Amino acid sequence: MNIYLLGCVCITLLMFTLGVRMNQDPGLRTSYLRYRTKSSLRNDETWVYANLFAGRCLMILSFFILIILVLLETLLLQHSTRMYITLFVSLFLEILLTFVLTERKMKSVFFKDGKRKPNSY
Repeated sequence: MNIYLLGCVCITLLMFTLGVRMNQDPGLRTSYLRYRTKSSLRNDETWVYANLFAGRCLMILSFFILIILVLLETLLLQHSTRMYITLFVSLFLEILLTFVLTERKMKSVFFKDGKRKPNSY
């Protein structure tokens, strides 16, 4: 097995583990490894909802990154630096996509003052 692929898989699994941790327990608002934005810190309901949604996004996107890395391993076998560049670009896109999706979901579910909109799930 390629040692570079193993390193990339470990980093991706760490992001997956962070998503599982966020999905199981949103934790305290003072935690740094949580989804901390202005919209998520409005009240306890927005905090829990944002962390659960962001955790699900991280888990799903980490799974797709893992599949992409395994598929690219055959193409980039001799280019370890390209594999790491692919990993870090995909992790950056994962974090950016998680942020965008969570903020859009928060805007569709909650008002600006943190109260839940009627008929929103």
